[in-house]
Amino acid sequence: MSTETLPRETAAPSRRPCLRDFFIIAKPGVSVMVVFSALAGYVMAAGRIADPLRLLIALAGTALASGGAAALNQVIEYRLAARMVRTR
Repeated sequence: MSTETLPRETAAPSRRPCLRDFFIIAKPGVSVMVVFSALAGYVMAAGRIADPLRLLIALAGTALASGGAAALNQVIEYRLAARMVRTR
């Protein structure tokens, strides 16, 4: 294993991940639609909003799960997406 470093011009720039990166990979547009679907299902099942805190927690969990699933999907399918014309 070599310990030599890459020349400065070919080394990747170091940068810290930020909230913008999360929003890019989490597909917030899709997540918003999923959250609205969960809200509609909650209201239809309960008939009313009985416990706003429970609803808020459920919607936050739904948004996090949806964003995580979108991010995982991009990680799993990055090779396939790199070969598709519409995703280049």
